[in-house]
Amino acid sequence: MSSPVVRTAYLHAIDKFWNDTDAVAARAAKIKATNVAKYGHAVYTQCEEYLATHDRFKSKAEDEISSFFNNLGFHTRKRREGGVELDIYIEELNLAIEYNGAYWHSSLFKEKDYHLKKTEFCHEEGIKLIHIFDHEWENKRSQVLDFLLSKTNKFERIHARKCASIVLDRSSANAFLDKNHIQGGARGAQLYLGLQHEGELVSVAAFGKHHRQTDVMVMKRFASKCGSVVVGGLGKLSKLGSVTLGQDIISWCDRRWSDGKSYQSAGWIPEAILEPSYFYIKNGRYACSKQARRKNAVNTPVGMTEREHAAQDGFFRVYDCGKIRFRYKVQRP
Repeated sequence: MSSPVVRTAYLHAIDKFWNDTDAVAARAAKIKATNVAKYGHAVYTQCEEYLATHDRFKSKAEDEISSFFNNLGFHTRKRREGGVELDIYIEELNLAIEYNGAYWHSSLFKEKDYHLKKTEFCHEEGIKLIHIFDHEWENKRSQVLDFLLSKTNKFERIHARKCASIVLDRSSANAFLDKNHIQGGARGAQLYLGLQHEGELVSVAAFGKHHRQTDVMVMKRFASKCGSVVVGGLGKLSKLGSVTLGQDIISWCDRRWSDGKSYQSAGWIPEAILEPSYFYIKNGRYACSKQARRKNAVNTPVGMTEREHAAQDGFFRVYDCGKIRFRYKVQRP
């Protein structure tokens, strides 16, 4: 299917069928009835073909993520309850992971609050839900796996009280962040602080001005060395950052990844829960952030909205789960 037109038509047809729940249920019931009659209920429902069909939506990436947890000694499965299906569920951790293909989870197929609703459903059920998009898995796999590792008890613990605080230059700080943070470095930052343990850099925080409010300081990044958790590291660097800058700091917790408890444990105060935001895809793949498609950045014609202009250029939105804005109050020495 080399033709983009044919491929798009094919994908839309497939999506239309699998979103027609009555058609899917009818087909599944017919297949099951035929095979139960042929092999018997007990035999058929335990056979590999049935189990493979039952989990037909598992992608290669889901298998890889499941294998990661299986190799750590955890059991993974799909979870279907209350009309909500979760791709990967680890009962021992009360943890679920959704692997989201950006194309199928774009505004072409999903409502703005689709991912948020799943997150809120899981919160009510006492489940921590993490959403991973395909471009993150493809481009930042080691960082994603390290984040998932941090949700288990299989990581190295380093205590911040045993670490030395240092000021870092931009180059070394961003090299660390590129290696250890899913979003990479923070090249617009003005202050980079780190923690060293036995001479090794184990945590970095980057601080800089808000992109619109230049009198507001933001913690743009915080990361610890892959495979480890620096206990108390966020709190220690947040306090040092506020003292060094002499003012409050704000930051945002992405609800796709976190419920913000680590911020609160480190002394940050929640200020607001923000609506879902978005990035853009083009030709079914990650294209750019929403800031890159601002009207003044792409010369949007007069009378046309950002969204209309983006769609005209082949860009479509993918919404996240929103963010929680936090404030760290300056602590005077």
